[in-house]
Amino acid sequence: MRRRTSKITNPMIPIGPVPFVGRQPELAELKQHLAIVSLVSLHGALGSGKTRLVGELAPGLGAPCTVIECHPGDRASALRSRAERALRCVPGTLAQTLSQQSRVLVIDDIQHLRTDEATSLLAPLLLGPTALGRIVVVGRDPLAAAVGSAIAEVELHGLDGEAAAQLWGHFEDTYGEAQGFDAALARTRGVPLALRREYARARFGAGAWDVTTLEPAARAAIEALAILRAAVAPAAVAALAPGVDIEAALTGLIARQLVDSIGDGRVVLHEVVRVDVLRRSWSRARRRRRPAHAWRGRPAMTARSARWTRSRGSARWCGTGSRPETATRRPTPCSPTASSPRAAAEPASSSRCSTRSAIRRGAAPIAGPSS
Repeated sequence: MRRRTSKITNPMIPIGPVPFVGRQPELAELKQHLAIVSLVSLHGALGSGKTRLVGELAPGLGAPCTVIECHPGDRASALRSRAERALRCVPGTLAQTLSQQSRVLVIDDIQHLRTDEATSLLAPLLLGPTALGRIVVVGRDPLAAAVGSAIAEVELHGLDGEAAAQLWGHFEDTYGEAQGFDAALARTRGVPLALRREYARARFGAGAWDVTTLEPAARAAIEALAILRAAVAPAAVAALAPGVDIEAALTGLIARQLVDSIGDGRVVLHEVVRVDVLRRSWSRARRRRRPAHAWRGRPAMTARSARWTRSRGSARWCGTGSRPETATRRPTPCSPTASSPRAAAEPASSSRCSTRSAIRRGAAPIAGPSS
């Protein structure tokens, strides 16, 4: 049987990643700490470039580097298990493996762990001075309080004016000129992700990062990337968004700084953008699923179905269906309680009331008499 030759399409023109500027001092400081201590904490504000700094650090370490990501709701045991599988070591021997092998373990986004979970994870990883392995913990807050001992810490601040101008100039050379650099630098304080967002707003309008205003093709592509989460090739995005011009959509999203290009043809979303895309797509899907009357509020009950009962001084709902819209109030006998002498003295039949007179008058049903 002859095998059908597959049609080879031209891949998307690769666009290089965002240039690595202004972080050479922090990179040198991080390497210096890793040469002395076994555990280093890298922390900084959201979007300050922590993950990018670790990515630039790994090729120059001369040892295999393994990155483990923390997700919201993670536990220390789950994270430890993922690290052991990635390092191919026996369960329960993570600290021993890092002590005896020249490996680098990077734990990214540790802010998703609670303080006690972070302490449970990192306390056994405080290796001795003769350990061969190294551990880099990346998060938004310092880890001295969680670990309980003095560790090496590197903090990332915003870019200085020269580095920020170099980054803005790269965007203008690649995607077009945009005004307002000085105001953007003052607002963002040089945080790279915020600076990229300000460039997109200056270049494409105030709604450049508003996912709801994107074209349908671009919205489908960015939602597919949000679902995939990891860095993937454009073919993976096309598999989740059939019938969409993926090349044009991704090119526009990269120009708006919503999608990051790694440089080898793969693309990925920043965590901030991914969370926003998923939240908006979930809200839109929820609006499509809900019936129309759910948005107009609960429909008014008719007078014929209105019944009230007094049970311990309050009205009781009695549902006739599974939805709140079909719930009515039915007469229910009041159970005498010791805390209510009046209810205990009166018979159960006298505690039942009806609203027939109100129905005849056309008045609205009442919730119950005031006691």
